[in-house]
Amino acid sequence: MRTRIAAIVAGGVAMWLAGTAQGQDVGCPEALTAAAARHGIPTELMLAVGRVESGLSPYAINAAGTTHFAADAASAIAFVEAQREAGTRSIDVGCGQVNLAWHPEAFDDLASAFDPETNADYAAAFLAELHGRTGTWRQATARYHSATPALQDVYLARVDGALRSISGGDVPAYFASIAPAAGPLLTVPVDRLSSSGLLIRISGDAPDVRVFSPQRPDTETGDQSAGSPVPRIIRVGE
Repeated sequence: MRTRIAAIVAGGVAMWLAGTAQGQDVGCPEALTAAAARHGIPTELMLAVGRVESGLSPYAINAAGTTHFAADAASAIAFVEAQREAGTRSIDVGCGQVNLAWHPEAFDDLASAFDPETNADYAAAFLAELHGRTGTWRQATARYHSATPALQDVYLARVDGALRSISGGDVPAYFASIAPAAGPLLTVPVDRLSSSGLLIRISGDAPDVRVFSPQRPDTETGDQSAGSPVPRIIRVGE
C-alpha cells in the first residue's frame, strides 16, 4: 500500500512539474521527496515548500530580497561570494532556500549549500523541528518562513496554492487553516482533553472544526512559558 501511494504521489508530482518553468531543473523534487520521508514530513508539503521557496531550482538564490537563478553550482557559488563581498548578509540558497545568516552552521561550504540532497535534508530537518515545537504542520511551515504574522499569512497562502496544484484538489486536512471560533468556548469532552493547548477536532473530507477550552477548571495547568497554547489536532470519523 505504501509503495502504491508513493507511486500515485510521484505520478501527480511529475504531471505538476511538467507545467512549471522551474520544474525542468533536476534534483530538488527527488531530494525533497527523500528528505521528507527521512524526517516524517508529508511529501506533498515538502514539495510545496520547495516550490514556493525556490521554484524547485537547486541554484535559486535570494539576496536581500531579490531572487536570482544561477545556471549551475559554480555560477551560484560565485554569485553568493560576490554578494557577500558587497556586504549582503541575508542570503537564501538552494532547494529549501536556507538562510546562510540565520543558519551559519547548516553547511560545510557553499558547494554543500547548493547540493540538492544536503540542502533539502537540512530544510526538512528544520521543518520537522518546527513541527515538534508548534504541534501543527501549518504553524511549522509559517515559522519556517518568518516569525512575523503578516508575512506568515502571505506565505501560507502561497503554500496553500502549491498544495492544491500538486494534489489537483483541496489543501490536505492536516494543513487546513484553523482559527478559534469567536464567542464562548464550548464544553470540553473529558476523554478528549489536552492538558496543554487548545483541542481541535477535524472530521470528514470537509473538516467540521470544533474548538474547545484549553483545560477543565480542575485540570493542572501545563507549562505555558513558551507562549500561547499550541493547538492539538485530533482527527475523527476517518
